[in-house]
Amino acid sequence: STVNSIREGGGHSYDIEDHECVLVGYNRFLDKWKFRSIYPTVSDMLVDAGNKLYETWGRILQVIRTDDASDFLVINGWEDQPIDSHSGLVDNQRNFKGDPALIRTALEPLKPVVQPRGVVHKTGSIVLLDLFLLNETHCAVTGKLNLSITDPAGKETVLQDFSVPEFVENQFAYVIAEAVPSPTLAAEGYYTLHFALDGPTKAEGSTRIFVVDPSPRAGRGIRAGVAGDAKALAGLMSHNSIETEEFRPDRTYDIAILLSGGKDVHLWEQSATFAKLLDAVKAGMPLLVLAQDSAGADKAAKLLSDAGAFQYAGMVGESRGCWMGTWVFVKEHPVYGGLPSNQVMKWEYQVASEDASGLMVDGPGVEIIAGYGRDHDQNLGAATFTSQLGKGTIVFQTVRGMQPLLYERFIVNAMRFLAGS
Repeated sequence: STVNSIREGGGHSYDIEDHECVLVGYNRFLDKWKFRSIYPTVSDMLVDAGNKLYETWGRILQVIRTDDASDFLVINGWEDQPIDSHSGLVDNQRNFKGDPALIRTALEPLKPVVQPRGVVHKTGSIVLLDLFLLNETHCAVTGKLNLSITDPAGKETVLQDFSVPEFVENQFAYVIAEAVPSPTLAAEGYYTLHFALDGPTKAEGSTRIFVVDPSPRAGRGIRAGVAGDAKALAGLMSHNSIETEEFRPDRTYDIAILLSGGKDVHLWEQSATFAKLLDAVKAGMPLLVLAQDSAGADKAAKLLSDAGAFQYAGMVGESRGCWMGTWVFVKEHPVYGGLPSNQVMKWEYQVASEDASGLMVDGPGVEIIAGYGRDHDQNLGAATFTSQLGKGTIVFQTVRGMQPLLYERFIVNAMRFLAGS
């Protein structure tokens, strides 16, 4: 939309070439790695990334308003230079970066609020809900406040109703109830919590939560040899009982797992055991790479590229600053089964700007499942991808700061995908 705004204004701008280069890079990536069915245009993808920002602000604003002690909150509005166009709500051509309704609904003068204690939960759990009424209309309202929940199948269940509190002049936030338990969250997917004012004046607030099963039923057991800290892997798999041990060349495994951190990869690189691990992969043993930091992602990519698994042209680069941002966009694939896909990773994944890397990879056996971009860069890279080394399949994951339940589910999915179960 920035380029369109410049062209509509006559096409003259000192920075239009920079914007056009970014468009070329994004269009090439979306075409080559088959993301077009998700994002027909580059703007579609960037608006989706903008929605991550807007939805975050909407949630923050709503929570801030529930406390009358907070008088105001400042949001970065806009910048006038392209090099400064990072975290503002509009770009330097004054275009919205996402859907403004995601913020507007949080600012409605009369708004019932249902605030869950946590937005990601595992199946079988119960979430506690805090309920508020925000009234900045300076007028009293009457009626009932009705709480309900809609499950992933679309079934709505009425939970409770509450009386509207007595109006108090210069009070804008009213606590209706605290720690109200939800029903058991039995199914995976999105639940929508509704809190509605039913009376002469109507108003409604809603909030979504995401529910995931971190340990879906398995067809058979999987035995994994771990190159790296097997105890650290066990800490990531608290809801699963997958058999793991330190990788030994004389043992047979369903898959191998490389926990790749910058501090310890060089120790594996120099060992005879690592060479034998690569030999086992070439002979047909699948490999799951879990990068633990940026240096670990880069080092593992170089080692596997040298072994012939793919071509590696380096990293896109880390976030230039927390206010500048990065984004990971993921398409549907078995390794992301049961997790949000065909979108930019948003509040469900809780991936911060420094929690992923983009690897510029290519090769006949490469499939990019999740892409990575950053502010002011025409290059995109792979955040999650598959490749082949000899007869062995590799799943490479650079995203590491994921919400723990979702990260555990990803690991389970990837292990079962690789093991063919």
